[in-house]
Amino acid sequence: MDETTLFDGLELDLSKLDFVDIDESCISPISDTIDLLYPDEKLKTIAIEINTHNHLHCLETIKKRALHYYELPFPYRENKYVINGYRYYDFYDCSHLYHWHNETVNIWTHLLASFYFLYKLITFKNIYKTTAQNASISAFFLMSFSCFMLSSLWHTFSGWNKVKRRAKACCLDYSGISMLIVSSIIAVQCSIVPLENESFLQLYVWVVMSLSLLAMSLILNWHPKFDSPESRNKRILVFVSMAVVGNISIITLNPAKKGFHFFELFKNSFVWYLLGVVFYGGFLPERFRSDCPIGRIPTMVERNKELKLIKEERSIYFKLSPYSSSSSTSFSSSALNIDNSSSSWKSLWWTDYYLQSHNIWHLMVIMGCFGHLKAVETILDNMK
Repeated sequence: MDETTLFDGLELDLSKLDFVDIDESCISPISDTIDLLYPDEKLKTIAIEINTHNHLHCLETIKKRALHYYELPFPYRENKYVINGYRYYDFYDCSHLYHWHNETVNIWTHLLASFYFLYKLITFKNIYKTTAQNASISAFFLMSFSCFMLSSLWHTFSGWNKVKRRAKACCLDYSGISMLIVSSIIAVQCSIVPLENESFLQLYVWVVMSLSLLAMSLILNWHPKFDSPESRNKRILVFVSMAVVGNISIITLNPAKKGFHFFELFKNSFVWYLLGVVFYGGFLPERFRSDCPIGRIPTMVERNKELKLIKEERSIYFKLSPYSSSSSTSFSSSALNIDNSSSSWKSLWWTDYYLQSHNIWHLMVIMGCFGHLKAVETILDNMK
């Protein structure tokens, strides 16, 4: 079989391609007979061709410099307002861990937070009156550690050049968020129940409901579409809904003190999460950057069937420089300095590397966890 083919006007030797890196090569030949018998296979091949486009360019360019947004294959494009500092590495290449890139702040903020909650878990002593209270606080420490560690791992693996395994790492991050939310809810539920009344049966019902909510969320977290850029608002809605449903228990488990409990939780914890959602959901502040024109992200439907994205419209989605509307897509080694850091500070170019919406979201989650712990401790002291 002939081992060469034409791809984007270049003759490529297929025998030299590492198909393990690509997972499923978009340029593997499929016979016309199979296309006729199994049309779904043809559609699948088109989707792979679109979503692995520019893979080889990224493998070569990352050896010289970090990538910009318009060089990335489509599955790696999540925030169109973050332009520079992207990685595209092999799992065994650890050099990126020592470089400053657009995930550095995300990795280290939650990594340090995970160490703190691991310390709290190890040093925690059973100082509260009921087993449920002590167990729920321990679970909160464990889930906080897990959430922050999984988040840090995801942001480390977000530049992994094996797209399927990268997606699984992202699902772990969402699972960590779900576990943190539910463990936070259960910690409150176990803390607000008066010791002297009959609310324990109701407590068990709420805990079972919360765990059921967690199970449903974990299933949803691993759905292929849950991670797509167009599902960003849906992800926010899912996690906020979990928190809202869980906190209804504040009213029923201890109606006499529901106002006090809600106020403690709101001022110490909820306010941080709400601020984080505003920044994260609104792409603030990077959406106001003025150093380069901002394009659009094709939808999942387009990325699965519209070959024009990498052919007729390639000059739009894979342009050479993110700072111009040039239609040139001839990537060359001469275009090494794509960082526009010389622009005015007011252009917000620096949001590529720090204080972008996701960085702020990370800080708000940490503050929310600290505040939640403080609120629960205050509630427990008040219940004595």
